[in-house]
Amino acid sequence: DYAAIKSDVYLSEGDSLLIVADVLIDPTNENSPFFVEDSIVFHLKNEKKSVHLVSWGQNAHYLTDSVLVCDAYWPADKPYVIYNSVLVDTLCSLTIAPGAQIYSHPGSAIFVKGSLNSIGTANERIQFTNDRFDPPYNQGIGLWEGIYFLEGSRNNHLEYTDIRNGVVGLRIGTPDDDDLWDVELAQVRIENMATYGILAFTSDVRGVNVLINHYGNGAAAHFAGGNYAYEHCTFTGESFIVSRNNPSVIFSDHLVVGSQIILEFPLSASIRNSIIWGYNREEIGSSTSGIFAFDLEVSYSLLKSTSSATYPNNNLFNLNPMFTDPSVFQYYPEPLSPVIDAGISDTVMVDLFGKSRTTFPDLGALEF
Repeated sequence: DYAAIKSDVYLSEGDSLLIVADVLIDPTNENSPFFVEDSIVFHLKNEKKSVHLVSWGQNAHYLTDSVLVCDAYWPADKPYVIYNSVLVDTLCSLTIAPGAQIYSHPGSAIFVKGSLNSIGTANERIQFTNDRFDPPYNQGIGLWEGIYFLEGSRNNHLEYTDIRNGVVGLRIGTPDDDDLWDVELAQVRIENMATYGILAFTSDVRGVNVLINHYGNGAAAHFAGGNYAYEHCTFTGESFIVSRNNPSVIFSDHLVVGSQIILEFPLSASIRNSIIWGYNREEIGSSTSGIFAFDLEVSYSLLKSTSSATYPNNNLFNLNPMFTDPSVFQYYPEPLSPVIDAGISDTVMVDLFGKSRTTFPDLGALEF
């Protein structure tokens, strides 16, 4: 036990001694990272030598097992570190300022029963990720739980926001009797998820300029009906972290547990000016029990699918979108990509990073 050794240590020639030093960094009001320097001084025969020690620190807001105060506001003055989850309670809201950085410990989640407003800007994106940055953890999966929108949650808006390295990006379970959007996404990037980027149950979700990549089970799965609309989205399953058998995007009007259907509701979904791609033969899947209305319309999109007759509305099939380099998370189209200028003009004027779109927009979340 080297911790118990204090003095009178004899080292033979060729031996070594491991010294472990803990550092306690006093908190300050500074936002910028800083470092603390010290040194270990020792004498070797008649020589005095030293080993320099440097430790990096960062002041932060720490939250542990917290039910947030109603109508909380998180400025971007310091990072936020979450241990053992936080809850936005019923009829309450959490508003996050542009540029804020939220880091979660393994096993931690953000639960929302009220409303979440994560509104960044093109120059100050908001980030949700894990709390360890050294390789390979900076590109790991399943290192925190994700954001869970619980039943009754509504009026949620995420814009210019990145969600990385979790178990699930957004788990949305907000059944209600209306078709108002429970969750609206604009310019949102979700990557490196152990299961799904979006996992929704009987919910109302709208996504514009959403990029979901590198996932274990799928980009976006929708079960037990609901109301969904996606425009200029890129769902791509060229994952280099795990293999999968599921399609990247799934729509189902029922939910099966074991061998029984336990939930069935109508489903209405539309996808336009988007890309659904991956290494499976079928990257878009649908399933209906035949009991309720099932309306799935896909138009002006590039699909990896052998079911061209199922999606006849001006779609492209099985043409490589020619992303720049998926291995390093680069999903811009290359100059000869078939997605360039292949979209139909609509009200979406910018792309994922705020770049202006042209009269003939490119498919997917990123403009060439």
